[in-house]
Amino acid sequence: MDIYRKDMKLKQIREQIKLNKKQILMKGGNIKINDETFPSIKNIYEKIKNDKKNKEKEKTKLFDVINNLVNDLEKSILEDNLPKNIIEKMIKEKNRLLKIITD
Repeated sequence: MDIYRKDMKLKQIREQIKLNKKQILMKGGNIKINDETFPSIKNIYEKIKNDKKNKEKEKTKLFDVINNLVNDLEKSILEDNLPKNIIEKMIKEKNRLLKIITD
């Protein structure tokens, strides 16, 4: 009888191992199904990354434009014979533009 019990336990263990393997394969199948959703997540990530790059490019362009405006204002202040009140307004505007650039 002792051998019979051991044989039955071994049989149960083997069946449980088979069931566990099937469950593992089924879970692995679910992972493969989820892999199909990853490209859409990658696409979203790429779009966000591209948007960020585009915003940085746009910010750099705006920085360059404002910097050119400041330079033009400085030249105008130095070269033109303008009344003092206009020069003061131009200097204030220049400082405001510089503040925008630094922020």
